[in-house]
Amino acid sequence: GGSNGEVCPLQPLLARARGVDTIFAIDAPADRMDSFSNGTDLITTASRAARFGGLYPFPKVPSSPDTFSTKV
Repeated sequence: GGSNGEVCPLQPLLARARGVDTIFAIDAPADRMDSFSNGTDLITTASRAARFGGLYPFPKVPSSPDTFSTKV
């Protein structure tokens, strides 16, 4: 949830037992001065999923908000 930096609570949907193939998430906080997201929510979720040793599959995302903002 929001208290751990994940505004979009994706982790429950990542459990393989749920059989979810695709997730559409809108990461919409206005983190930057131009009111766009800097990817912090998705970066935090990816980092959290990685701590569970492959239990929660998650695609690669840029590792920092600066890289996210310039690559996406």
